[in-house]
Amino acid sequence: MKRNAARASLMIVVLLFTAASFAQQHQTLNFKVDVPFEFSVGKTTLPAGEYRVSEIANHTLALRNNSNWETTIFMAGPAISLAGLTPTLKFEFQDGQAALSEVWSTRGIGYEVSVPKRPVTLAQSPTGAGVQAIALSPVGK
Repeated sequence: MKRNAARASLMIVVLLFTAASFAQQHQTLNFKVDVPFEFSVGKTTLPAGEYRVSEIANHTLALRNNSNWETTIFMAGPAISLAGLTPTLKFEFQDGQAALSEVWSTRGIGYEVSVPKRPVTLAQSPTGAGVQAIALSPVGK
């Protein structure tokens, strides 16, 4: 009886350590970025400023504004790239309006963010049409 209780306790401890290790490895994004223009994520418009980008769950990302601590949480689809290993946010510009379209980590693992076809409430951008990428900086632990 004591032997079974000891085995069960050991299994629980091993499972907890495995889960904690997986959780640390799963969080592939934890960066800061300075976005110099107003932009949109889905239907939410965000001001220019410094943001912390983090993955909070599977396919769920968070952007936290470092000046007012407001956080925007959004879903994103997985993407893989063999080309770049630089953490980057990519924005699509349409009619002078910026929308977050991709988020990339250091391992070529990224996320594609849904961009509305004809956005009505997208933020104004100083640049024209096209795509712009902004490098991310690692957040100290």
